[in-house]
Amino acid sequence: MTTGITELAADLAMADLIDDDADWMDFLTEDMRAMVASGGTFCIEDDASADWYLKILGRIEAELDALNAQYMARVERLAKQKESFNKRFREQFDRFVCARIEEPGFKGETLHLGYGSAAVTSFKERLAVMDEAAAMEFARKSVPAAVSAKVVESLVASAYLDAAQQAMNDTGEIFPGVEIVPARDSVAIKWPEAQK
Repeated sequence: MTTGITELAADLAMADLIDDDADWMDFLTEDMRAMVASGGTFCIEDDASADWYLKILGRIEAELDALNAQYMARVERLAKQKESFNKRFREQFDRFVCARIEEPGFKGETLHLGYGSAAVTSFKERLAVMDEAAAMEFARKSVPAAVSAKVVESLVASAYLDAAQQAMNDTGEIFPGVEIVPARDSVAIKWPEAQK
């Protein structure tokens, strides 16, 4: 397919291969320039024009690779910064938010601040299966209702935890594979729409 030089220039510009103030002819070889000067049209029909296509495509691919590498490196740096920042300040922030919400006269469970808001959700102390293999071994013998016999045997955590809670209440026994998850508050941060 033959492409007019004007269309080629438009295609290159639309693909952001050239800056607004750059000469798109810089992408052409001397032979291509001579053809343009004589009013010809451009098409990929010989080694030189095919090589020109590969050269431009190679530039695009190289820039994409470089940008992707920079992007991934920046994402990793930002993730580390966030982790470090949270490690340093998140516990203090959560304590402050919980204290402010517990102040007399404070209404609701959300603290609205200039750069966002923080809501507190309280989680009661509960039991949780932390070691499913140990829980499954004990459940097979002592709480068979907690074992589901599908194609693959699996633990019905809710039934096992109900039995574990009953045993803990009655005798203080903690079933294998179960731990007490302490009560805690979780603070969720929400950014204003305009800040995203």
